[in-house]
Amino acid sequence: MRLREAFDYLGINPDIVEYPLGLQAPAWLVDYPSPTIFIDGVAVGATGSRDARTYRGVRLRQVTPFGALVQALQRALSAT
Repeated sequence: MRLREAFDYLGINPDIVEYPLGLQAPAWLVDYPSPTIFIDGVAVGATGSRDARTYRGVRLRQVTPFGALVQALQRALSAT
């Protein structure tokens, strides 16, 4: 998992909350495609668009780039 690689790169082991897909997902997540990674409440590398959903038409999108994850984690760490 790319997120775990970013944690290891920075030498951190933060708490992770994983939300289920489908009807059990919180309403505020509905417009985000899977997988979307949030760091301190900010979506990293996501479009937040219904057009980006990956079901029905099976539109593929790239995984969040490693560098974007590392930068977002560094910002979050420097804010604490």
